Amino acid sequence: ESWPDEQVRQLVSQGYIPVAANVDADGIRGVAARYQVDSIPRIIIVDAEGRALKTGAFMSRDELVEFLKNKPAAK
Repeated sequence: ESWPDEQVRQLVSQGYIPVAANVDADGIRGVAARYQVDSIPRIIIVDAEGRALKTGAFMSRDELVEFLKNKPAAK
């Protein structure tokens, strides 16, 4: 699994606030629509204003490390 990997955990703790959401739950469907969640799992990097900066889907550990290393510039 990718998320329990130590390097992934370190990258997340150094620059991200992880949030997991059940997009099938009634109160979350609006969020899923806003960010156009069309597959699960979905990774969405947002800025402080809630604008999506970068998205991804299922990734291997190595792909996830690269995804997290390449931080998007804020808009």
